[in-house]
Amino acid sequence: MDIAMFAVNVAVVSLVFVPYYLFIRLGQQEYRRINREFSGQVKQHNLRIDQMERWNLNALGIDFKQ
Repeated sequence: MDIAMFAVNVAVVSLVFVPYYLFIRLGQQEYRRINREFSGQVKQHNLRIDQMERWNLNALGIDFKQ
C-alpha cells in the first residue's frame, strides 16, 4: 500500500511541477531571445539606449540623442 501511495504522489507532483517548470523555462528562453535581438538592433543602428522598458514579449529603448 505504501508503494502505491508513493507512486500516486510522484505522479501528482510530476503532473503539477513538470509543466510549471517547462513554462518558466520556455519563458526565460523567449526573454533571452528577444533581449539578444534587441541588442543586435541597437548595435546595428549605432544607438546608445538611455532608457529601456520590457514587458511581455516586447522591448522599447530610447536614445535621447538620436
